[in-house]
Amino acid sequence: MPRSTAFKLVKLAGIKTETMKVPSSRAPVAAINAEQRSKLDALAQMLQNGVTMAELERQLAGALVATSSPAETVSDSPAPEPQLQDHGTLLARLEAGERALNTGLPLSTAEIAWLIQARPGGERVHRAGVVAIKHGRNCWQLRRSEPV
Repeated sequence: MPRSTAFKLVKLAGIKTETMKVPSSRAPVAAINAEQRSKLDALAQMLQNGVTMAELERQLAGALVATSSPAETVSDSPAPEPQLQDHGTLLARLEAGERALNTGLPLSTAEIAWLIQARPGGERVHRAGVVAIKHGRNCWQLRRSEPV
């Protein structure tokens, strides 16, 4: 991925980098944490799967507007977790999940991560009443979980 694309994804995702000095560089470098990297990896995967930068901008625009405040302050303490995400994004995820369940079409790892809001780590991922089953490299299927 070109460096300019990576920086654009950082900006689109609303990621605040930390500046730090590393021994191999004369100038300070921008650093991100593991959670931010996961977010960037999911966006990069979406681009590799054919989603355009313009489509990503449209998808993320609502989420960024909903979570930003007019007066932001910088603090050493971690930001509190938002209680609810943007209603449009939530509705889009619910509709996409329902379609995936009804059609049974294969989904990419990035699509599964977006739908269940967790990066799949094994052959089967159970979350929120559904199970994502891995059928091959970057090929998943979403099914309803059996009630216990």
